[in-house]
Amino acid sequence: HEHLHTLQSVKYNPELLERCKDTHVLVAGNPLTLIDVRARATSGTFFSYGDSWYNQEAFAIEQMVQVRWYLVGKTPVDDSRYKTWEEQNWLLCARAFVPSACILAYAVAGHFLNTGERLFENDYVRCSDADTDKDRIVMGMFRPDGIRCGVYRANKRDPNLGLAHVIDL
Repeated sequence: HEHLHTLQSVKYNPELLERCKDTHVLVAGNPLTLIDVRARATSGTFFSYGDSWYNQEAFAIEQMVQVRWYLVGKTPVDDSRYKTWEEQNWLLCARAFVPSACILAYAVAGHFLNTGERLFENDYVRCSDADTDKDRIVMGMFRPDGIRCGVYRANKRDPNLGLAHVIDL
């Protein structure tokens, strides 16, 4: 397959992977949108499947996971809860970025389908995308009826609202 060459070697430092083995998920990206990921996942992986508010939103139907390796955090960035979008971004280290909703959904759904572990079970995490009203996309509260996708204003603070992150190469 054409993507196998890109994914043939993991570019992350082996020591970093060892340090992050309990706190992050290593994911091989596949070119899928959020809607594609949802369509391929089993029942109960996504909340409100057929008539979701985001079915026609650009972030869900246009933004795609890139073919590359991702080291996705299993929990919100430390101390990122109850902060605005801007304050949360100040907490990112130089080698980290906020993933799009499709990357986060791909990683969380794939991890669940492979391990049965529900990431972000009691939290929402902000993603890099915004909806048509310019509100930030959040994913989380991954309960037995599925992971939820919602929105929060950039200035909104909430004790269950953190920031998603990916360690960059």
